[in-house]
Amino acid sequence: MKPKDNLLLRKWLLIGYGNSIKSDDRFGLEIIQQLQNILPNNSVDFITTHQLLPELAKVISLAKGVIFIDASVSLPPGTFECLEIKPASNTKTTIALGHFLTPEILLQHTHSLYAHVPQSWLYTVGGEHFYFGEELSSTVKAMLPIVIKKICQRINNQSIL
Repeated sequence: MKPKDNLLLRKWLLIGYGNSIKSDDRFGLEIIQQLQNILPNNSVDFITTHQLLPELAKVISLAKGVIFIDASVSLPPGTFECLEIKPASNTKTTIALGHFLTPEILLQHTHSLYAHVPQSWLYTVGGEHFYFGEELSSTVKAMLPIVIKKICQRINNQSIL
């Protein structure tokens, strides 16, 4: 399917990313794991990854809408933020396709390769602990149902055409 083919057949794409053994950094992975039991697979595709990769550009270009989910070191612990994101405008930043990609740079990469970028958002929560461990802090764990509800509302109530 080409990126501009039938928009009604497209699925939402949820990308949870982070390090599964760095406590609150696993937030995005945890959200995806729980959403897989709630949202129907016929309308949503799920991806979990340690970090954003250039190889995600094609599947992003085919999505109805994209939600990136991550923990933040810059937000106060337990603070939720939802931002609509656009492709990075600085072309120099799009050259760096190595180990660290932001969603905005990945969207720019997607646009450069496939000439289409779906509407996209970043759902993030400020983390409290980023040391080695496989458990979320109680502060971040308490945010799981709130963020899950907000993502479900976006998917169930938003038409993107």
